[in-house]
Amino acid sequence: MGVLIIFCKSSGRIPLKRNVLTAAAISISLFQPSTLIFDLGFQLSFLATIGILYLAQPLEKLFRFKVLAETFSAQLLTLPIIWYYFGQINFFSLFINAIVLPIIPSLMILGLIAIFLINLPFIQLISLPYDLLAKVISWLSFLPPTNFQPPLFLIVALYLFAFAFIYKLNKNALPDFSLNFK
Repeated sequence: MGVLIIFCKSSGRIPLKRNVLTAAAISISLFQPSTLIFDLGFQLSFLATIGILYLAQPLEKLFRFKVLAETFSAQLLTLPIIWYYFGQINFFSLFINAIVLPIIPSLMILGLIAIFLINLPFIQLISLPYDLLAKVISWLSFLPPTNFQPPLFLIVALYLFAFAFIYKLNKNALPDFSLNFK
């Protein structure tokens, strides 16, 4: 999708989100048509992208933080298909990610610093936040998932509702010509 945006901008065209998404899906399926139906990774990434592009901005008013709105919007559109393919889903994951997500960037930076300080004696201190995160994740993993295989019509109904909601939210919106991916 990034290549399509760069191509559009360099050719003087305005890259609309829906056009870029559609062109990317068509381009990928031209090389491997079975991707649309059988590739779970493709389905999850496109659903998450659709969620982020179309739901994150309205949800940002609710969450006040862009990163939480983006995470929640991506999860909203991927949870039904995850539930269908794996037969279980943990609805608490929406809230668990809100707890864990804000500290991940700091831990990534800390890990990068640790690479350069690996031979120093206080390197063990750097592992403390990682250990704490592992304990929190371990504790949260005991929250019960929903274990039953949903019927296909339920998943289809959830997606019809989600896309109708997206359409309603964006029906009167002006096209976003900037397509800033910050």
